[in-house]
Amino acid sequence: MSGVLCALVSLADPRTIVIGGEWGLSPTLIGDIEQRFGRTPRPVPITAATLPSPELRAARVRAVEELRSLIVRSTRSAPA
Repeated sequence: MSGVLCALVSLADPRTIVIGGEWGLSPTLIGDIEQRFGRTPRPVPITAATLPSPELRAARVRAVEELRSLIVRSTRSAPA
């Protein structure tokens, strides 16, 4: 897995890598990846995700944005 991340780092040039899901819950895996990146020409800080389900949070944020947009649109088009 660290080989794939090394390739992605060379393409994307991130400031940090956040590992989530089941992998982010493993301190051993995070430590192994940190060690691997420490020996590369482009070391990048590794951190575990702090949200248990970031994809659900993102979906909720998106749903709220769409709801606001629909409300504003319907308010603007309603007759006075």
